[in-house]
Amino acid sequence: QGDAVWRFWTTLHFMKITYGLLAAPFLLFSMPFLGSALKQKCKRTGYDKHGLLCATLSSSQKRKVFAQRKEKAQRDKEKREAARAEARANGQGKAAVNSQRTMPSGSSGSADVFMV
Repeated sequence: QGDAVWRFWTTLHFMKITYGLLAAPFLLFSMPFLGSALKQKCKRTGYDKHGLLCATLSSSQKRKVFAQRKEKAQRDKEKREAARAEARANGQGKAAVNSQRTMPSGSSGSADVFMV
């Protein structure tokens, strides 16, 4: 039994030494000047709505895009309301407003009206 205990502690000691030697190259990355030279400066990336890889937006860019989308939604809403008001003024109902919308190109339907 004394021989087994000695072998256990010797094996444990050599495992610690091997681990330390294998970790030594990564010590270079933790040095202030040498580590920054070895590390690459990569941009953060993400996926857009269409599944394409692109650079991640900063917070100021996100606010700008959000404001642009909000303005576009407001303009679209105003256009819809103006079309409805014009249809009502001409004595036409809601069907006339919907009939002004057409199917997107490349659609396979035979109908010539695209209802939303």
